[in-house]
Amino acid sequence: MKVHFHNRDKKARFRSETALIEWMRRHDPESSRDIFDFMEGYKKRKWLFENIQLNTATVSDFVSDLVNNGIISITG
Repeated sequence: MKVHFHNRDKKARFRSETALIEWMRRHDPESSRDIFDFMEGYKKRKWLFENIQLNTATVSDFVSDLVNNGIISITG
């Protein structure tokens, strides 16, 4: 899948949603133990600084909320 990160105006390809989140985790200024720890931290920052709520129950829910909130867009 091809992902466009709107805040960075960057596009990248990923094999899966998990690979996308792992990439985001590696490029995040905050350290995290794993992708679930990353999603929780990202969720808290988005809520605190931008009043955006993200669901972190599953990777799919998280990615869906990233799309629905205009943070990323996904094509083929």
